[in-house]
Amino acid sequence: MRLFFSEGRAEFRRRDRDFDMHTEIAVSPEDDIELRRIIITNRGRTRREIEVTSYAEVVLAPPASDALHPAFSNLFVQTEIVDQRQAIVCTRRPAPATNSPHGCFIR
Repeated sequence: MRLFFSEGRAEFRRRDRDFDMHTEIAVSPEDDIELRRIIITNRGRTRREIEVTSYAEVVLAPPASDALHPAFSNLFVQTEIVDQRQAIVCTRRPAPATNSPHGCFIR
């Protein structure tokens, strides 16, 4: 595995058998956002079908609010798959006591 680190960015490259895997993680210095991209390339001659499983815990609330009531805070997060952007868009519905929506974009 090869690792590359720079300011606000990490890259992981690995080859297993006939598969090249490249993972990029970037953190914006201006916004409270993290972007991840995984690229898997089949270098073999045989067509393969693979499944990729990932996990993300989306927090769209102030840190203090999430720390006090994480399960309650997650009740207001909704996700939507946007095929044309190959992304998952996460938004936060307003809690009953507030009316300011928050959002994030996972690609």
